Amino acid sequence: MSFLEGITSILQTSLKAGGVIGSITLIALYFKQNSLLYYPAIGNIPRRPQQNPSGYRSPSEYNLPFEDHMIKTADNVNIHAWLLIHDETPQLKPTIIFFHGNAGNIGFRLPNARSMFHSLNVNVLMVEYRGYGNSDDAEINEAGLKTDSEAALHFIMNHKLLASSTIFIFGRSLGGAGE
Repeated sequence: MSFLEGITSILQTSLKAGGVIGSITLIALYFKQNSLLYYPAIGNIPRRPQQNPSGYRSPSEYNLPFEDHMIKTADNVNIHAWLLIHDETPQLKPTIIFFHGNAGNIGFRLPNARSMFHSLNVNVLMVEYRGYGNSDDAEINEAGLKTDSEAALHFIMNHKLLASSTIFIFGRSLGGAGE
């Protein structure tokens, strides 16, 4: 179905069901859906990890060994990531790619990632989507999230210290789209 056919179908259905106001509402929702779905920062939640309260700014606050990366996606957007990496034999440990939920940045997910790192004895790549955290400003949409997740996977598969055969994906809420 083409875009025009889709809009025509929405108009016909909504005119039958709810009249002109219903049609206008549905069309507005269609065109504003990305801004209704994706929230890099809301309320008092800062966009960037360095603006977070103490304990949520960096893995260094938990004495976690980590690398700070900017990963270039296929469409030339830089996405920010922290790789929590074990000092001894990281290539023998599985790696979890951690896609966080909506509203906020990877700093707010540090307690969960720290627990994974220690309890599961894994490396953890914490990824920030385009438009979130320290990643480049770019239009946030489903296609972009897919591109971001592919870039994160490619990064891990080509990291010189990690085993590319033992990668697990973990996502919460919006992060489930990265899977």
